[in-house]
Amino acid sequence: MGEILLRRIYEEKKEKETRILVDRLWPRGVSKEKADLDHWAKDITPSDALRQAYHDGKLEKEQFQEHYRKEMAENEAMETFLTYVEDRLKEQDVVLLSSVKELSDSHVPVLKEFLEEKRMKKNGR
Repeated sequence: MGEILLRRIYEEKKEKETRILVDRLWPRGVSKEKADLDHWAKDITPSDALRQAYHDGKLEKEQFQEHYRKEMAENEAMETFLTYVEDRLKEQDVVLLSSVKELSDSHVPVLKEFLEEKRMKKNGR
């Protein structure tokens, strides 16, 4: 059973992992070949309005995280994405990729936590 990992897209692919880009916009300076993606999940990323408000400083980190969690809970694409991730985790690690400089200040850890919570609920833990 694999685990969900976080990494910047600029890092090389490792053996036995599924690479998922979780940015709405394609990262600058990265070709599709170099990215070596298995999936681009732009439909589960923060909305443009939410992302812009956070980058403009109109929302604190905790507010952003709260709003993003609400968006994910209401996002119809999330169930399909969760199933995709779970299927891959049976065989290998799943790496959530982003081009942001500081992953810890982005939406990516929030997404990881959300996915792990959903998996635990689904598996009755």
